[in-house]
Amino acid sequence: NAIIARYGAPYRIHIELAREMGKSPEERMKIQRSQEDNRRDRERLEEEMREQFGRDPSGTDVLKYRLYREQNGQCAYSLQGIDLNRLFEPGYAEVDHIIPYSRCFDDGRPNQALVLASENQKKRNRTPFELFGHDEKHWAEYEAWVRSTIRDHNRRNNLLRRTLDEQEWKERSLTDTKYITR
Repeated sequence: NAIIARYGAPYRIHIELAREMGKSPEERMKIQRSQEDNRRDRERLEEEMREQFGRDPSGTDVLKYRLYREQNGQCAYSLQGIDLNRLFEPGYAEVDHIIPYSRCFDDGRPNQALVLASENQKKRNRTPFELFGHDEKHWAEYEAWVRSTIRDHNRRNNLLRRTLDEQEWKERSLTDTKYITR
């Protein structure tokens, strides 16, 4: 309205979008199927949790349980077993950002792992490699566990990342913003 008041009504409006982010109908259908599969999986997990734990799970509870199952009940850093009966106990097990959120702004599932709270405190604002990559024996055991256990390609890459190019993460965020605007 301010533009119209000052310059008059525009005769044309040109909006530029990040066209390179366009998806084909097949790609959009694949994404839609994946989202539907995730929704069904979440509903199945919620029902399973109601039966097993006798209560309605929160979103965080479902995420913890999902990660617990994906990680075969082990802490992603120490590789110690996580007691399923204590999984939802405050201060016992936590969902951690593999690449610290403050360094990458990535809150997606591929950047999340279930860890014992004590391991999360040790890790602080570091990547797993920055935490214990200097210990070759521990790193070799950890790497073998990640490769044999973690099926999600992006999560596996995050867990095994040796270097962190923060500019790469900023560019990824910009790409995500372009996609959202489209």
